[in-house]
Amino acid sequence: MAASLFLLVVWVAGCVPAGHVLLPPVTPAPGLGVIIGQVKDAGQYWRNEQLYLYAAPYYAGQDGKGFFMLEVDRHPHIRLEADGSFVLKGVPPGQYVLVVGPTAQEGRLAMDARQEILVITVESDKVLDVGELRLHP
Repeated sequence: MAASLFLLVVWVAGCVPAGHVLLPPVTPAPGLGVIIGQVKDAGQYWRNEQLYLYAAPYYAGQDGKGFFMLEVDRHPHIRLEADGSFVLKGVPPGQYVLVVGPTAQEGRLAMDARQEILVITVESDKVLDVGELRLHP
């Protein structure tokens, strides 16, 4: 029986798509969203420091450009696990950029696959899996 269980666990873990983190299931609080993912390259910027992920509201202009503001006391944030994974709960719906660092002031922005600043949209009652994140150099 134990051997069968072990094979099942290996099979399930092997089915995780590349670029996605196997995290426990999470249910968003009513009206709020959850962001899950993993920061892969933070260790090259900071060694032996506790790191945090901050969700900074993004305000888009009509020209497609925008800005963000990060107030640590007001905006959602969480400590990263040792492997860089995170589950950020209680995020109000809206657009965000993600900032990673030992403090917000020392933080680096998360980038998308095109090496542009990643802007995400969090929806009510949904979990957003951002996969593996890279940081702006």
